Amino acid sequence: MSKINTVAIIGGGVSGLSAGGLLSQKGMRVKLFEANDKLGGCCANTDIDGYTFHDGALYLAFPGILEHVFERLGLDRSSLLPLRKIITMQTTTLPDGTVVSFGNGLEVTIRRKGEAKEGQLQKELDSMLKKWEPVRRLFADDILRHPFSWSRLIVKGWRHLPKFRGRDALFRHATSENTGSIHLGACCYAYGGILPA
Repeated sequence: MSKINTVAIIGGGVSGLSAGGLLSQKGMRVKLFEANDKLGGCCANTDIDGYTFHDGALYLAFPGILEHVFERLGLDRSSLLPLRKIITMQTTTLPDGTVVSFGNGLEVTIRRKGEAKEGQLQKELDSMLKKWEPVRRLFADDILRHPFSWSRLIVKGWRHLPKFRGRDALFRHATSENTGSIHLGACCYAYGGILPA
């Protein structure tokens, strides 16, 4: 069997660029094929008439993984890709007319027909985050930083298995379908930027 010297990578998104960088460090010749006229995939931007639009990702749910990739590539992430925590209020309207706003950290407001439900949602959100924080840390700090292995997942995560009872476990603390969806969005938003201590 002959040694592989050249590798073709399809897609110039974060994964393709990372794989190409790591393989080239190991002496492989890398050919990258990207359908678009720019690199970055869902992390790229498009400028139109002086306005910048994100092509995909707005929030970085697991910044530690990005740090890990840059370290593996021998690059200084903070100088090449400075991150800023989003503090501007983000608002979305759900199909039933419910208006949800996420602010800095876990500041969440739900308005429906003029009624504000911040207190109830905040309690539900705090309960959900407390329950799922150990699982998030397991994935962010361990599982996602190594090549996937079922045995590693089971050895490291067996105590969390009862939490993975599907949709019902995730939405158990939510008083409605919408607040369950809001919980998921808030979790991603809350972990954007700097990892909690």
